[in-house]
Amino acid sequence: GQGWTRLSLANSLNSMRGAVGPFSDAIDNGEEGADVLAGRAAAYLGSGNPFLGLAVDDAQAALATDAEFVFAHRPSFDVQDIRLIEAFAKACQGNYSGALEAADMVLDSGIMESDEGTWVVDGTTYDSFNGAVLAHLFKVSEQFSG
Repeated sequence: GQGWTRLSLANSLNSMRGAVGPFSDAIDNGEEGADVLAGRAAAYLGSGNPFLGLAVDDAQAALATDAEFVFAHRPSFDVQDIRLIEAFAKACQGNYSGALEAADMVLDSGIMESDEGTWVVDGTTYDSFNGAVLAHLFKVSEQFSG
């Protein structure tokens, strides 16, 4: 619980990084399951570089552990949030195709990298694939983040 408490109170890079420790300690002490992996993934994402790859790893591990994840203590945090953690971490790493793939698991965008005509989000046409992906990520985040 300490990790989730720290995560919910985090309001800076340092406090986000401080939330990683309790999740890692729980894992080191035998805690298993999507709850602890999802929490650490969120803390890694909020910690920025060089932790973004670890956020992706933990998000994918949480999804592999429980593809229907819903956090028991905060039901608004669920599998959609884990996919968004993965998507934003990949986008921050410059992997826009991977970010779109993860976000499309939450809400299909219709965006295709090879087709400029599909770089449209909510009626706005973007001049780059990356811009369209970022717009889609923020749209999905506003609709589905818990």
